[in-house]
Amino acid sequence: MSDNKPLIWTERLLKSLQAGKDSPESRFMQVATCNKDGFPENRTLVFRQLDSDKGIIYAVSDLRTAKADALKANANAAICWYFTGSREQYRLNCTTTIITADDAPEDIHRAWSEMSVQGKKQFLWGVPGTVRQPAKPLKAEGDMKTAPPHFCKLAFRADSVDYLNLKGNPQYREFQTRCESEWQIRAVIP
Repeated sequence: MSDNKPLIWTERLLKSLQAGKDSPESRFMQVATCNKDGFPENRTLVFRQLDSDKGIIYAVSDLRTAKADALKANANAAICWYFTGSREQYRLNCTTTIITADDAPEDIHRAWSEMSVQGKKQFLWGVPGTVRQPAKPLKAEGDMKTAPPHFCKLAFRADSVDYLNLKGNPQYREFQTRCESEWQIRAVIP
């Protein structure tokens, strides 16, 4: 099968993730939001799950972060994801939903239980962005068996996708736009 055959972006992304499974960096995506002053802020998040049927990418976060505050004020986000091995880039415009234990307790419990011990510790160090005592090591305080109330999932529902494959000459690029439950795909000049 040709890499340039039109595919729904979720199918392409699953192939990219599978091809990059031995490269830890392939699980990191860049997510941009706008802060309260309207300035873009970009950060790296760990990909956790893809719901191919709904076109939703999931990550986890801390409700006490500026990122969560930004998404509460403006649910729009942009994801950029580059896979070095396959030389593919995905840029997604998304509408984000913050999922808490109040919304979906079983889902949050499952997400927490799938976290590594080191990942869980990050949620138990204290409030992100507060002053750190330089002489003291960070210490996880709390029960690691149960998700803390500030642990949440972020559901990024893609509304449009700009896919670029840099292999070959010419490269291949396409736009995909959500139209109700279908995706419109247009190949464009890179």
